[in-house]
Amino acid sequence: MSLKACLSVALISSASLCQPGFGDIQPNDLGAYSIPFETCEPDQFAFLKDHAKAARIIGIGESTHGTADFTELPRELLAYLAAECGYNTLIIESMVGEVAYLNDYVLGKRDDLDDILIDINTTWRYRTTQFIELINWIRAYNQAHADNPIEIHGMEMQLVHADAQRVQDYLQLVGSQSEVPDINQHLWQQITRDQQLEWYTQLQTILSEFESNQESWSSTHGQDAYWTAYHHAEVIQQFLLAIAQPREQRKHDLRDIYMAENIEWIMWHRGEESKALVWAHNSHIADGVDNGIVDVLGHQLRKRFGDSYFAIATLFGTGSYYAFPPNANEVGWKFELYDRSTIQPDTFTAVLDKLGRPNAFVDFRAARARSESLDCELNAPMKIMSGAGAQKYPTETRLYNLGSMFDAVIYLDKTRPIEWMNLD
Repeated sequence: MSLKACLSVALISSASLCQPGFGDIQPNDLGAYSIPFETCEPDQFAFLKDHAKAARIIGIGESTHGTADFTELPRELLAYLAAECGYNTLIIESMVGEVAYLNDYVLGKRDDLDDILIDINTTWRYRTTQFIELINWIRAYNQAHADNPIEIHGMEMQLVHADAQRVQDYLQLVGSQSEVPDINQHLWQQITRDQQLEWYTQLQTILSEFESNQESWSSTHGQDAYWTAYHHAEVIQQFLLAIAQPREQRKHDLRDIYMAENIEWIMWHRGEESKALVWAHNSHIADGVDNGIVDVLGHQLRKRFGDSYFAIATLFGTGSYYAFPPNANEVGWKFELYDRSTIQPDTFTAVLDKLGRPNAFVDFRAARARSESLDCELNAPMKIMSGAGAQKYPTETRLYNLGSMFDAVIYLDKTRPIEWMNLD
């Protein structure tokens, strides 16, 4: 047989080995890599210790935004990571400038949490009793650990009004007379080119002023304050570059790229010894192509941090959650409560349900490394029970590259919906 023929046979054989169907994985296949656990409390998460110590960033995803358990899980996970593995930063899927005010609160610099969540925060999923409990837990932790407090940071640039306010406050502090553009629009609004150009020109003047005064401003008011304010100005520039894109998909692409850049800045600013928990939707935490055609946040982090980024997806069995309807543009953007009472038996969600009761952790990274057959199977699309982002997914199940885009999955047997904070 010719060398060419041998190579062809080898390629065909290799391809056939690594093209299983999505229903090929059975509970017994992953039994050695799964750990059941009872509750989402810090003493349950010892299974993460080795990965958490080796990683610098752990990403924790959520398969729905409107689920109470997916806010409580990061809180308890952070408690474990802070106590056992030296994690001191929580990064959330919210605006850089807005979360800066939450960071002031957890560090004890202000006391008006309700005002921050109602008047400054623009993200509905953080106006919940579960999120308030998370923020107050961090604040209490910091009061007891003043030598190494946990900071909370945002990574988003979809709205930059709060960033503009932080820059304006700093310019006033250093005696500058410059005016920061007051940008109240969001990334997905139509903004005229003339308006874009006006804002962009104003911002370039401010950035130049920062750069020419770096030494004097840093000397007078500290390097930390200087670089923090300068970064808020950079976030405004991210927004302006994104709104100039002629295609909406490019805005999605840049959104994830800029989230990764902002995380990279946070890790630099927090110092070489810092370790972070990044909490966002599964579609951002994923190490691959998702949310369109872009390499999303998780893959951007993999390129920057390598294997020191550990990505965890979450899925759930049954329960309830809030989301906008799939056809919200037609029927209106009003939250609806959705219930899932059964798990389809031909899904990977059903496999997870059998791996541990009531909840389970499955270590995909270890399975891929130690089993060639599982490496092939985990790289194939899986049929899972779908959930929601801001909107409910239009179908009950979907194909998703869960096993290849995440290092692990946490499965929760039963969930309940978020509870809205009292806005009175």
